[in-house]
Amino acid sequence: MPLNRAFETASVTLLLNKLVTQDVLDYLMKWNIDKSLLQKLKLEFLHINAVLNHAEEKQFSDPDVKDWLEEVKGLTYDAEDIVDEIATNILESRHSTNKVRNFVYDSVNASESVKEGIDFKMKDIAAAINPFKQRLESRMNGIVGRLETVVKQKDILNLKEDFGVKLSQIIGRTPTTPMFDESCVFGRESDKKEIMKLLESRPGTGDKDNLEYEELPCLRSLITTGCSKLNQLPIAIPSLQALEIDNCSELLSFPRLINPQRLELSDSNAELLWSMVGFISLTSLHIRRIELLKSLPEGIIKQLGNLVDLKIVACADLEGLSDEQLGLEHLASLQHLTISHCHKLVSFPDEEIKLPPNLKLLDLSHCAILKTLPYELPKVKYLQELTIDWCPKLESFPEQGLPSMLQRLVIRNCAALKTLPNTLLQNNTALEYLEIYKCSSLASLLEQCDLPTTLKHVKIYHCRNLASLPSGIMSRDKLNLEHLEIDSCLSLISFPAGELPTTLKSLEITDCSKLQSLPASLVNLVNLEHLNTSGCTTLECFPKGGLPTNLRSLKISECEKLKSLPERIDRHKFLRELEIAYCLSLECLPRQGLPKSLLFLTITDCEKLSRIQEWKLHKLTSLETLKIGGIPGLVSFPDEYPLPYSITNFSVTDMPDLESLSEGLKSLKSLESLLIKGCRKLHSLADKGILPSTLASLVIRQCPLLIPRCDQEKGDLWSKLESIPSIELTA
Repeated sequence: MPLNRAFETASVTLLLNKLVTQDVLDYLMKWNIDKSLLQKLKLEFLHINAVLNHAEEKQFSDPDVKDWLEEVKGLTYDAEDIVDEIATNILESRHSTNKVRNFVYDSVNASESVKEGIDFKMKDIAAAINPFKQRLESRMNGIVGRLETVVKQKDILNLKEDFGVKLSQIIGRTPTTPMFDESCVFGRESDKKEIMKLLESRPGTGDKDNLEYEELPCLRSLITTGCSKLNQLPIAIPSLQALEIDNCSELLSFPRLINPQRLELSDSNAELLWSMVGFISLTSLHIRRIELLKSLPEGIIKQLGNLVDLKIVACADLEGLSDEQLGLEHLASLQHLTISHCHKLVSFPDEEIKLPPNLKLLDLSHCAILKTLPYELPKVKYLQELTIDWCPKLESFPEQGLPSMLQRLVIRNCAALKTLPNTLLQNNTALEYLEIYKCSSLASLLEQCDLPTTLKHVKIYHCRNLASLPSGIMSRDKLNLEHLEIDSCLSLISFPAGELPTTLKSLEITDCSKLQSLPASLVNLVNLEHLNTSGCTTLECFPKGGLPTNLRSLKISECEKLKSLPERIDRHKFLRELEIAYCLSLECLPRQGLPKSLLFLTITDCEKLSRIQEWKLHKLTSLETLKIGGIPGLVSFPDEYPLPYSITNFSVTDMPDLESLSEGLKSLKSLESLLIKGCRKLHSLADKGILPSTLASLVIRQCPLLIPRCDQEKGDLWSKLESIPSIELTA
C-alpha cells in the first residue's frame, strides 16, 4: 500500500475519534448547533472508512478510484479544519468567559448561589449572540452533502468492505491513564501488535538497546494520539514516511527517519520542531495548537526545500513565519500555505524578504491583528488562489496589485478594509472568481479600472457601505462574465453606466434596499437564463423592452414598490420557473397571460393582485407545480377557469378568506401531492368532496374548520380520503 493512502486510512480514523470527543459534543450543545450534522459526518465517514483499504489497493488499476481517494482526502482535511476551529473556539471562549465571570463576581461580591445564577445566565446570553453557529452549520452541511455524493460513488466503483482491519472498530474509545493505550495506535492489526509490544516492553527510563530500527522495518505510517506520558519513540523507523503526533506533550524528539514525507503536530511540545533533523524529503507539514511557537525555527526553513504544503492552525503565540533575516524563499517548492487562528500574527517578513517563489495557494483566516499583507505578494508570479477571511484589522492591499496569474480571490469578514484600489488587478490576466463578503467598511471597489477578461463569477455580499459596483463589470464586449451576485449592499443605488456582458448566464440582486433601477440593457443579455431580484424594496419597475427571451427562471420577491411585471413576459418560450412573492404593490398579471412553457409557478403574498379569474391559469398546459398563498378576498377557485390539468403538485397556503376548493380538483388527473396550510375559513375540499384517484399525499395544517371533518374516527370526509396513501393532519 502506498504511504499517502495508508496515511489517509489512519487520518480518517483519527478524525472519527475527534468528532465524538466530549468537548466537541458539549460545545455543540452549548451553542445550540445542530448535533445531527455531527452524526451525519460521522456516519458518512464510517461508510467511507469501511472501504478505504480496498480503494487503496484498487487505485492502481482504476484511475476513477484514485480520483475518489483524492476527494476523500480533501473532505478529511475540510472536516479536520472544522474540528480544529471548534477546539480553538473552546479554548478562546473559556478564557474570555472566565475573565467576564470573575469581573462580575468581584463587582457584585456574589455568593455561591448568585454565582450559579450568573453562570447560567451567561450561557444563555453567549448562545444567543454566538456568530459561529450559522457559519459552522453551513460548512458542515456543505461537507455532508459532498460526503453523501462520495459515499454513493463507492457503490458505483464497486468498493467492498472487510479488506484488512476495519478501523471503525476502534472508534469511540476514550484514552485512559496508562502510558501507552491501544487507542493511541492506528494501523493494520499486525502493525498495531508490533507497536504495542515495543512500547509496552520499554523500561521507564528508556533502554535504547531494545529500540533497534529493525524492529519496525516496514512501518510507513504512524499516528500517536492522546499519549500524554509518551516521552520517546523508537530511535529509528527507516520506512516511515507519514507521522502524526497529537496531544503528546512529553515527547521532545523524533525518531531517525530516512524519507519522511508528511508530518502533523497537534497539541504537543514546541521543542519537537527544534529537533527536526534530516526532514529534507518532507512535502507536507501541518502544525496545530503548538504553544510558545513565535516563528518557524531557522533550521526547519533551511531544510524544507521540498515542502509543498504548509498549514499552521491555532498557534496562539505565533508572531511571524520566520525571523526578518531569513524569510521564506528557502521554501522553494512550497505551493500551499494556510495560516488560521494565529491571533498574534501582525505581519509577514520585512518587505525585502521574498516569499516562496512557487506558491500557488495562500489562505489567511482568523488572524485577529494582521494589518498588512506581504509587500512581495505581487511578485509571487505563480499564485493562483488567495483567500483572506476574518482578518478584522486588515486595512489595505498592496498598491502594486496582485499577481498576474491569480485565478481566485476571496475576501471575507475584513471589517477595517475601506477600499480595493484600482491598481489591484492591473497586471492580472487570469482571474476567474472574485468574492467580497461582509467587508462592512468597504466604500469603493475597483471603481475606475478594467477587469480581467477572464473573469467569470463575481459575488459581492453584505458590504453595507458600498455605494457603487466596479465600473468594469459594465463592459459588454470586454468581459466573459457568466455569474453576477449582489446581496445586502444596502448603500447601492444603481448600476454603473454601460452594458453588462452578453455572456452573463445568471444575475442575482438581493436585499439591496436602496437600488432604484436595473440595468437598461437587460433585454440584450441573450445568454441570461436565471434572474433573481429579491428584497429590492425601492425598485418600481423593470427596464423598458422587457427581459431576454432565453430566460429559464425568474424570481421576484419582496419588491414592495413594484407595480408590474416585465413587458411581454408571455413571449418567453423557454421560461420554466416563475416565482412572485411579497410584491405588495403588484396589482395585476400581464393581460396576455403568463408563458405557456412554465413548469413551476409560485404566487404568494401579493395582497393587491387582481382576481384569480384574470390570471388565465388554464392556459398553462405544461404546468406541473402550482403554489398560491397570501391572496385575500378569494373565497373559492372559480370552476369556469379550471386549474391546469397537468398539475402534479398543488399548494394553497395562508388564504384568509378561502372557504372551499374548486370542484375542478377531481379533474386534475395528474395530481399527486396537495398541501393546504393556514386557511382558517376553509371547511370543504370540494362540493362533493371528490379528489383525484392519483393523489398520493395530502397535507392539511392549521385549518381549524377542515381538519375535524377529515378526522379518521369522527370526520364526515374521511371516507373520501381513506384511499390516499399518505395523509398528514396538523392543527
